[in-house]
Amino acid sequence: MTGKIISVREHPAYLNRAVDYFSSKWGIDRKLYEAAVSDGITTANPLPRWFLLLKDGEIIGSYGLIENDVSGAAGREYMLFPKKARIIRRERRPDDPFNLQE
Repeated sequence: MTGKIISVREHPAYLNRAVDYFSSKWGIDRKLYEAAVSDGITTANPLPRWFLLLKDGEIIGSYGLIENDVSGAAGREYMLFPKKARIIRRERRPDDPFNLQE
């Protein structure tokens, strides 16, 4: 089986697994990720967005798109945490979750 990228917003059943994964990999309190990932599921805004890379049901990577409000400068911060350095090819589709509209 090849890897598959899922949006936690579109697959909210992955909320707890995503929170546990992000928290364990970045060393940030689980409660903060729980609030952030939950917000990504319920907000009507395009951000935050949280993604998981799955292979055979195991999380092997993650990706987050969040607003970066450090020093009052609006922008975006991208977080990527691959478990293994491996490229998984996939074709871009019109419904690709990475084609965010503002």
